[in-house]
Amino acid sequence: MTARLDCPDAAAIEAVLERAGDPPADWKELLDEFAAAPAFERWQELMRFVPDEHFYQRHRKSIRYLRRRGVEPNLLFRCASTPLSPEAIELVEDGLVAVETILARGEGSPARATFLGLAAEAAYLAGDLLGAIRLLRESMACETELVAAFPHIVFVRERASEEEQAALDRAGIPRH
Repeated sequence: MTARLDCPDAAAIEAVLERAGDPPADWKELLDEFAAAPAFERWQELMRFVPDEHFYQRHRKSIRYLRRRGVEPNLLFRCASTPLSPEAIELVEDGLVAVETILARGEGSPARATFLGLAAEAAYLAGDLLGAIRLLRESMACETELVAAFPHIVFVRERASEEEQAALDRAGIPRH
């Protein structure tokens, strides 16, 4: 899910995305102000009046812009996960978000299995296999028709060494 910075078409794709979401003329200025003093409440204010038909693209594009501006990843994850976007997942998969941040975001969420799975990914990337196993098991226990632990299990399994695979097997984490 990580963006391909070396993609030869990246500039053209960004140009198309620049037009998507129909941002007002001062949108980048507002984002720059946010980047200078970021706060989740300010993010909610910025996004409050974005028309529904433009929300998805403006949200994603704004998160990408703020990431390039160096906004702290845990705060940016909170913004990018309201609603959960590919950019939020990318922040986790790049190893930039703390397990605690992800767990806090998932409290009370109907997508709790997803947040537990993302926290498992973060734990694994931080070198905490036991924490990843515990979180994957919790994620599996919270699965519903709409949210599954499977993508997070695959994420960990694809990166796990043979020794880690054996530990995952012993813990009852299914193989893909």
